[in-house]
Order: sequence, then structure tokens, then C-alpha cells
Amino acid sequence: MGDNFWIIAGIGIFIVVVLRIWEIVRQVKYNRKRSFIANQLYKRLKGEGRSSDGAPAEKKLYDYRVYKPLFTPGEYQFYEVLKDVVGDKALIFGQVRVSDIVNPVRGLSSSDRQCALNRIHMKHFDFVLCDKKDSRVLCVIELNDETHKRKDRRERDEFLKHVCDSAGLKLFSTKTKSSYPKDVLRDALKPYIDSN
Repeated sequence: MGDNFWIIAGIGIFIVVVLRIWEIVRQVKYNRKRSFIANQLYKRLKGEGRSSDGAPAEKKLYDYRVYKPLFTPGEYQFYEVLKDVVGDKALIFGQVRVSDIVNPVRGLSSSDRQCALNRIHMKHFDFVLCDKKDSRVLCVIELNDETHKRKDRRERDEFLKHVCDSAGLKLFSTKTKSSYPKDVLRDALKPYIDSN
């Protein structure tokens, strides 16, 4: 019985080892196939891949359409007055992404940096005034219409104020109006554009 026990135990261990190796090989093949499929899907989403004859396919070109005017009617009305008020003292840019002007400070972990970037990623300033000599940002302008009374918009406005304060960026915020008296707007913007 003693010899048979060791033979049976040896066969059992051999079978367990073979099954484990077979399971590992299956998992590796599955991961390769999954990786290949994911890679092909990624290429297809990017417009790449292979044609039916196996040659690299051309990147697919999609058609696009003009989405909408750059400014809302209220923003455009403000822009027209802003052009007269600013004159040749500054450059005016509209609908500028926040991330084109500010970035998270150095020293953040990579996950905190990505989180900070994500928070500003899809946000825009209504207008940005820049120095004509070197395009340095003088101030950003936010127009607050009726939607800014909503909780989510108020939170966005508070967040943008924090972003500007922490970056040392001047923020001029005003409510949208049916008309903008030029002299009032000129006086309000004077500290922002005359400080350069």
C-alpha cells in the first residue's frame, strides 16, 4: 500500500500541474485575443485598421457641420459694446477654454493633476482680454444670464472664481442686460485693461 500511495500521489500532483499549466496557457491566449480585439476596436474608432486585402486601411474621414454661432445673441451684443469700450487697448477673444489659460500647479500627484484638469476641461470663459504686445491675459469676462441662478451654475461660477483667484487671474463678472452703457462698462473695465 505504501508504494501505491506514492504512485497515486505522484500521478495526482502531475495531473494538477498539467491542469494548472493548461489553465495558464488558456488565460494567456484569452488575454492575447482580448488585447487584439481591443486594439482592433481602438483602431477602428480612430479610423484606422486593415482593408479586406490585409493592407493598412486609410483613416476614415467623417463629415462635419457648423454647430451654432460662436456667441449667443446676448454675448454678441456684449461683444459689440466691448469692442468699442476696449478699442485698441486689448485683444478680445471669445469662448476660450479655461485649460488654454490656466493649468494645475506643479507638485500634484498624477491622479490629483488629472482630476484638476478634468474639472476645467470643458469649461470656457465668455471673453478674454489680452495685451496687444505679448498676448498676456489681462482679464477674463463672464456674463451671467438667468441660468446662473441655478444651483449647478452658481457652483460653476464659484469654481471659476476659485480658479481665477488661485491663478492670480483677474475675473470681471457682470449680469447680462438688454443694453450696456459704454461709459459704465468702460469705467468698470478700466482697472483691468489700464493696469498693463
